[in-house]
Amino acid sequence: MAIAPGIMWGQPLSPPVWHGRELSPAELMAMLREMGLQTIDIFARHAAAYGVGPLRDALDGSGLRCSCYYIQGDLLAEGDERRAVDEAFANGLEAAAALGSPLVFTHGAQHGREGEEALGAYIEVLGERNAQARDAGLTLVIENAGRLVRTPEHLLAVMDALAADGLRLCPDVGNLSIWGIDEVEALRRCLPWTAHVHLKDLHPDYVGNEQARGMPEVLGRGVTPIAEVIGLLHDERWDGAAVWEPGPHDERGIEAGIAELLRLTR
Repeated sequence: MAIAPGIMWGQPLSPPVWHGRELSPAELMAMLREMGLQTIDIFARHAAAYGVGPLRDALDGSGLRCSCYYIQGDLLAEGDERRAVDEAFANGLEAAAALGSPLVFTHGAQHGREGEEALGAYIEVLGERNAQARDAGLTLVIENAGRLVRTPEHLLAVMDALAADGLRLCPDVGNLSIWGIDEVEALRRCLPWTAHVHLKDLHPDYVGNEQARGMPEVLGRGVTPIAEVIGLLHDERWDGAAVWEPGPHDERGIEAGIAELLRLTR
């Protein structure tokens, strides 16, 4: 059992620029693999920008693997927006399969809502989307985010309803830090259903953020106890990708964060 160190393809690598030079996806992935990473999480916007075929070629050429594919859309949308979400989700499942990702991640429904009624509606529609993912041979994962699903109790309520149908969790430990929740204990409670982990190291200025959004610091320099989180994964012999979510860091920050991730996951 081993932890696979990975990175979320977010800012500042979208579009990928390194020391002033714009990189192709193939160049980016080769560079990240040479740094020692094993996986990369890819957003639907990357498939739209570059095409699924070139991204798959970049993965194959670099030796990186896509550990999770991100599909954006408000699952609780109605009318024309709901139809757009339906199309995006179907396209996302196809892209994830083509890229060899075992996991798909849904985002876009958890901010701007809160309360038990909204959570119940979210769980209901998650069941529908989970069935779609399962039929495509993929596993759907969700994270704790926003106000709607911000605590381990919220995540476990979702698991009570849908774990038997194959839905799984992607805890974001930095999002727990926003609310002052014990990150290690929360992860411990969720670990039996955890298929993926987001290693956001929350910038201290975003603790208690009223919008429930967090800005990542360079890994190891924020307020989230990343070393203890990864220590728990090691102790429990957890097998999966632990993925760093970088923020608006420069090249030195990216290199430092990756170095810290590799040091902790060895």
